[in-house]
Amino acid sequence: MKSDEPTNDVQQLLEKFVQLPNSFKWKVIVFSITNPEWTPLRNEAICTALGLEIGATLAATVRISPQVPPITLYAHKEIADRILNLPKAAGMRVKAQTIFGVAKYPHFSDEGTIIEKNQQSGLLIIDILSGQALGSRA
Repeated sequence: MKSDEPTNDVQQLLEKFVQLPNSFKWKVIVFSITNPEWTPLRNEAICTALGLEIGATLAATVRISPQVPPITLYAHKEIADRILNLPKAAGMRVKAQTIFGVAKYPHFSDEGTIIEKNQQSGLLIIDILSGQALGSRA
């Protein structure tokens, strides 16, 4: 295993989290990634479901391990600001927490209001342990 690949414990937790996100929420993991392409999270229902603030959150979809499907990373407030200051091709070692919530989308019709519920999950970065341009040494 290369040093930047997740440990077996992290990989096993992520595999379980993808299958049963509500059962494995609030777990903390540490892993390394290349700084992905971040976009502002502007979906109020998702922000509310995950306890994040609209206008203060970035989101990116990443593949942490070949054995785990792509997962959404979230960066909030000060962490989001720190990420925006890292070079685009930076390697990052981060501490993240698994998060889960249910987004509610109202649909209005002649019969009344129907609330559609969609589960939302991902990893919230809670600390950047290191960040550097690839190929350089900290």
